[in-house]
Amino acid sequence: MWDSSVVVRLDDIYPGWDGLAWAVDHIRTELLEPRSVGRPGRWRGWDWTTNAPAGWHVVEPGRRLIVEGVGALTGPNRALADLGIWVDTDDDERKRRALQRDGDTYRPYWERWAAQEVEYMATYQPRAQADWILSETPEGRVWIPAIQ
Repeated sequence: MWDSSVVVRLDDIYPGWDGLAWAVDHIRTELLEPRSVGRPGRWRGWDWTTNAPAGWHVVEPGRRLIVEGVGALTGPNRALADLGIWVDTDDDERKRRALQRDGDTYRPYWERWAAQEVEYMATYQPRAQADWILSETPEGRVWIPAIQ
């Protein structure tokens, strides 16, 4: 049924440190909606080095699509997807991982980005949209089926 899979990482799409809301709408209108009716979807990349758009990427309808990152799981997006997974991790651990990955590049923007995440979660309640929740605890990872 599927030719292959493609992973779209929202980190490659957010248009800068204030781009979470834009990316939420962008993946729905440009990527998920066209594919839901059998047309190619597309997404616009972002070049973090030049702080400018980085071109378009096309995802054909015959390819399995995995969209990952903050902003992927909303009610409208979930309606266009086969499966929704929410990764639930403690805020301190998320910050530690982000700063470990991006270091001083991310540090000045942490609070600015975190405020957008709080707004996103309040608006879209992504955890409630999930079919499965991957809960990360100090003891390990636990898969929890969501109650719909």
